[in-house]
Amino acid sequence: MTVRYIGVIFMTALLLARLPVSNAKAGDSRSHFVPPNGWNEISHSNKDDRQETLYLPEGQTPGNWSQMITLIKLKDNSEEAMHSLVDQTMRQAMLLCKEPPLTRGRFRNGTGLEDGYIAETACDKTGADINDKNPALNRELLRIFVDQRKDGIIMLKYNWRHARISARKRFDDPAQLNSFSNVIEDLR
Repeated sequence: MTVRYIGVIFMTALLLARLPVSNAKAGDSRSHFVPPNGWNEISHSNKDDRQETLYLPEGQTPGNWSQMITLIKLKDNSEEAMHSLVDQTMRQAMLLCKEPPLTRGRFRNGTGLEDGYIAETACDKTGADINDKNPALNRELLRIFVDQRKDGIIMLKYNWRHARISARKRFDDPAQLNSFSNVIEDLR
């Protein structure tokens, strides 16, 4: 890992650690969350001990998007729940890939968090799996940050896809890493 990449991860972790999660309005069990400018809440579900909210940029739909933010909050703050959430998320992302995806995971050093994960996966589909009707589905990059807190676990998922630009090439692209960092900064 380069020093610059570690710096981006460190700053991202620090910014997300400041994300307020207990300022919900009376009667609203959702975490206080302000999406980046130009993004809208598309859906929210609250099932048992799990809340999930989906955000998309204006003009994009769940069936046709280039960027997506998903915020997941679990009431269970156990180590097992966090590992299960990360494993399930990464497995789902890897199902999209015909060849082994590029992945990175687990980051703890210097975050000041009890425990935290930053994980990433990128894949470009090939062969019979290529979607000709929606080429953007063929290249996808996922970055997640998971924070274990006293009142539960919060996960931020940032998905990016593009019809012409390789997700694998974007994996180490400083501009893409900066974009992820900016999303986190906008969430404060």
